[in-house]
Amino acid sequence: MCGRDWSSDVCSSDLALFYTYGSWSDISRVLPAQLQGLILLAMLIGFFTSTLISQRQAELEASSKARDALTLLNTIEQPVYVFDLETHKVLFVNDKAIGQLNYTQAEILQKSLRDIAPELVPKIANRRVETSFVKKTGSSLPVELFTQKIWFSGSERMLVLATDITVRKKNEARLQKSEK
Repeated sequence: MCGRDWSSDVCSSDLALFYTYGSWSDISRVLPAQLQGLILLAMLIGFFTSTLISQRQAELEASSKARDALTLLNTIEQPVYVFDLETHKVLFVNDKAIGQLNYTQAEILQKSLRDIAPELVPKIANRRVETSFVKKTGSSLPVELFTQKIWFSGSERMLVLATDITVRKKNEARLQKSEK
């Protein structure tokens, strides 16, 4: 029976009131309170589910972009470091950087810029600078750094490309010696 007797099957024309008028007051006149509550509950569940799904999709997209950026940084054939600007903590190193200082990835991610290049901390900015890194063995590694502030993982960070200049320094020393 189709009509206002809700003990029977729901009439599609009555449910169409909600879609037609789009107003809760219109549909609340034709539905009993229990059914109104269930419909409201279903609507809220649908709203929160779609909101959560949208948030999760945004998180996955951001995570995918971050993975793509890290993959790109890892393919660079030069040591790459990313430091936090405030704490100077190492946030990322590519495989070349790991090999440059002979630390494991886990070890180097526990370090800060102060541990690797103590004299560099006050100088770090968007620039080129020569300094020395401290290797795991404690020995010094002369490097030329190109630094650039970047936006990484939701905050401003410092991207550092480090070039080993050991050979260049040895050649400069030989040249100076031969000129004397």
